Amino acid sequence: TIAKQYVDFVSETQLQRKGYQQDPEYRAKLRAATKKMWQDPEYRAKQKAALKNKGSRANPS
Repeated sequence: TIAKQYVDFVSETQLQRKGYQQDPEYRAKLRAATKKMWQDPEYRAKQKAALKNKGSRANPS
């Protein structure tokens, strides 16, 4: 049926996201880069402030 074909099409295309790499080498590079960024005190302070402010805007009380 057409409904089943549509569901199959959607499920197949969602699994093939373009530009998303899952290989271990890419993930290791990303993990190393993220770790390096978080070791920078300026970056860490900026991110902590952003996260703190995000919570306060969501809950004004």
